[in-house]
Amino acid sequence: MFNELVPAPSAGAVFVFTRSSGIWNLQTSLNASNAEEGDNFGVSVAISGDTLVVGASGEDSNASGGEDDNSARNVGAAYVFTRSGGIWGQQAYLKESTTRIEHVNVVGYGFGTNVAISGDTLVVGDPVDATAYIYTRVGEVWTQRTQLKASNAEQWDDFGFSVAISGDNLVVGAPEEDSSATGGEADNSAPGAGAVYTWQ
Repeated sequence: MFNELVPAPSAGAVFVFTRSSGIWNLQTSLNASNAEEGDNFGVSVAISGDTLVVGASGEDSNASGGEDDNSARNVGAAYVFTRSGGIWGQQAYLKESTTRIEHVNVVGYGFGTNVAISGDTLVVGDPVDATAYIYTRVGEVWTQRTQLKASNAEQWDDFGFSVAISGDNLVVGAPEEDSSATGGEADNSAPGAGAVYTWQ
């Protein structure tokens, strides 16, 4: 049965389609377990096999207070769903490991702005904190393993605005990074030129 109603304005939803004989059909729609207005659930999505990760960059819960604690506005969250027998169920609700200061003036631009997954490793980007968070899964449990920053991190670079992962290769975008292509990381003579950082 589909979840046909979005619980609140801008709470968000994700629609899953499957292909058979070249035809795409709606399999289901997904909502967050703690869906609320303005969460932006679905602002980013990524899939690997039977695992789907969804970003909700406007979600309000405090990292230490659980899903129903809305004391940290717009900090964001990520949700992991898995499919078994054609049925999708929520496997995990992910937040940063430490309590965050709310993003009062940055609506829908926090943790979960972009997500990526490859097998049992997923990445969640947070351009406000200029961080990419890495999680790994053992069994059905996801654990934050590390967090990455740019080697030349500066305010407003938007590091973490985009993320991608394939096996042991990780890429993080910073579209507002200012370095000149010829001047090196410390040369800020090209405002907003952008940069991409890679890890292996």
